[in-house]
Amino acid sequence: MKKFLVVLAVLALFASVAIASETRLNGLGLSSDSYSPDAWMVSDAANVNLFPATIVKYPKLAVFEYGYDSGDLNSYVNMDLLGGVIGLYTNKSINNSIVSDTNSAVLYGLNLSDTMAIAVGLTYQQYLDKTVQNPTEVPVTYNKDIYVGSFNDAIGLNLGLGLLGAIPMDFGLSLSLPLHINNEDTNFDSDGNKTYFYQEKTSGLDTKFNAKATLGDMAIGLGVQSYLKKYEQIEQNFTTGGALSYDFYKVDNYQETSIQLGTVKTVKLDKTTVFVGTQLELSFWNNIYADGYDKVLYTKTPSTYYYEGMWVNVPLVIGAETKITDNWTVRAGAKKAMWNNETDKSYWKNSDGKITWAGDTYSSSDTNDLNVNFGATFEIAAFSIDLLVNKDLVLNGPEFVSGEGVANGNTTDWASQIALNFKW
Repeated sequence: MKKFLVVLAVLALFASVAIASETRLNGLGLSSDSYSPDAWMVSDAANVNLFPATIVKYPKLAVFEYGYDSGDLNSYVNMDLLGGVIGLYTNKSINNSIVSDTNSAVLYGLNLSDTMAIAVGLTYQQYLDKTVQNPTEVPVTYNKDIYVGSFNDAIGLNLGLGLLGAIPMDFGLSLSLPLHINNEDTNFDSDGNKTYFYQEKTSGLDTKFNAKATLGDMAIGLGVQSYLKKYEQIEQNFTTGGALSYDFYKVDNYQETSIQLGTVKTVKLDKTTVFVGTQLELSFWNNIYADGYDKVLYTKTPSTYYYEGMWVNVPLVIGAETKITDNWTVRAGAKKAMWNNETDKSYWKNSDGKITWAGDTYSSSDTNDLNVNFGATFEIAAFSIDLLVNKDLVLNGPEFVSGEGVANGNTTDWASQIALNFKW
């Protein structure tokens, strides 16, 4: 009980807007991930990554968010500037499937009229771990071998459009060009001639489109994501004269397309809001693993391995939040698959395109994946703090009161995610 009183005392120092963070979305059982986003079912500043033009609805807002599981701090600030709203982000996901390091972003939204808003944004990130050998031997040599342990680079473009008419609509489009080099070696002889080169890299193109139309207390959402990746492995040897004597090349291609189409109904009763939604979630993938070959001796790969499949999921999503006092809002959300199925198969093709081997076709289904989340918001004036409540506090009996771990005297965190919001 002492821990609970301490938490209340700390929260009393903060204040807020109730609509501001991914912590709130997670407390409602929603997610804005790239594969099956359903966060579009409610309005929140955290949905700007889905619908960039909605940034004009959240000026003069600062959010600092921390996830205990990931250890990541996400923060951003929206400001009235240059006739519109500018958002600066210190850790904004550009939703690519290759590079996931911390990145920065800027987003600008503008109301063109009472019925139209637009937005454009850029995201960028880079990480480099590189070593160049210096000539420190005695006598001095000219050996300057280069080793790249890791290199990540990604640039993203975000576009948004908002229409306010008889049927309000929001649209978002994002493009990302990621590059990841996880190993690269370049060796030289004492005369400075290249003798060896080795590289493993992954590059690609990630595209995401989202749309939402609101009809009274009903809304329809559409999402389409396409992920294209190419993995390349290169190894080269050179003769003393610099001629290419060995040139090994291997390339694997990955393609995945995800589609979501759903609907949600929202009911507002005094200080309580309840929503019920569902969506059809589809994913198709086709991965191609080609045999490597020496380009000096051969002109094409002798055989290729294919792996392809499809995933279908139809979840039921239920969420609710209510204002229980002037300062406290509590929420809960549940998500469970009503229908789920995954099918995949694999086979080999030779260089003539003929199937030389085919494996079994596998199918699986799982509707036993009920996920329940709890959250709360404490607010005073212009400040608020959102909490994603640790479910053990609620589901493991005494922990709801004491905050003490039930196993071996271990303690349990009160929240697995927290967000501090400030609106001025």
